[in-house]
Amino acid sequence: HQPLRDDPRGIKPFHPNKWSQQEITENLFLNRYKEFVGYMEQRLDRGKITREHFRHIKSYATHFEYFARRNVAEIDTGVIDDFILQLVVKSKTQRNIAGTLHRFLEWLVERGKLSAVPTFPSIEGGDEVIRKAMRKQEQLIALDALPQEHRPIVEFMMLTGLRPSETIALLIKSIDQFNRCAWIERRKTGKDYE
Repeated sequence: HQPLRDDPRGIKPFHPNKWSQQEITENLFLNRYKEFVGYMEQRLDRGKITREHFRHIKSYATHFEYFARRNVAEIDTGVIDDFILQLVVKSKTQRNIAGTLHRFLEWLVERGKLSAVPTFPSIEGGDEVIRKAMRKQEQLIALDALPQEHRPIVEFMMLTGLRPSETIALLIKSIDQFNRCAWIERRKTGKDYE
């Protein structure tokens, strides 16, 4: 007999081995996500991802409780859209969570546990705070308002364009005073330096 193929009308063939009790249990979203977290932890240990990135992957598991009883193969664009709509977080966080979900589904495809990653709906913004750059005169007024002991580091950041996380993580060996340059080799994220 011939192997089962997808029907041109979009009807997927039934594969009994994908519906054994063991397969059903293994393919529950939260079980596969635990495997994904373990995989990402190995990547963290090898220095492939940052500790901060891994922390986010683990923390998003609470949002993914939404999929708790779902088989990963049942997750489609509509399910993802419904999931995103029920998230009560800012749109930037929604995009971060959706990005993690997308990476998880890609990982399942790479492992042969999912045939394709569903199309993800777009996430509209609107709740982000628009940052406005300070003019030079405003910067000088703000600098003058600082206590004298904090001015040099803030002025250094203003002149170099370094972020606070990069400035905090600077090492003495990374600064060449003679040539007036510095190497940004790491940054501070949460409790760690990366």
